[in-house]
Amino acid sequence: MLKTNFVTERLILRLFKITDAKSVQELAGDEEVARTTLSIPHPYPDGAAEGWIERTSNAAQRGEIFSFA
Repeated sequence: MLKTNFVTERLILRLFKITDAKSVQELAGDEEVARTTLSIPHPYPDGAAEGWIERTSNAAQRGEIFSFA
């Protein structure tokens, strides 16, 4: 079984869930964030967070990429 949660006294890392989409939308939509990345568009389009979470979830299931919240 693939371990996807990492827990310490001060930190929990876990895979993104679709319920995180609103927060991802807000954070990724910040102009300062977009300015420091090549792959985050500004303005961040509606629905992009859900699509990104779905793609990263599928990639994690295949063992390719892991994006943690």
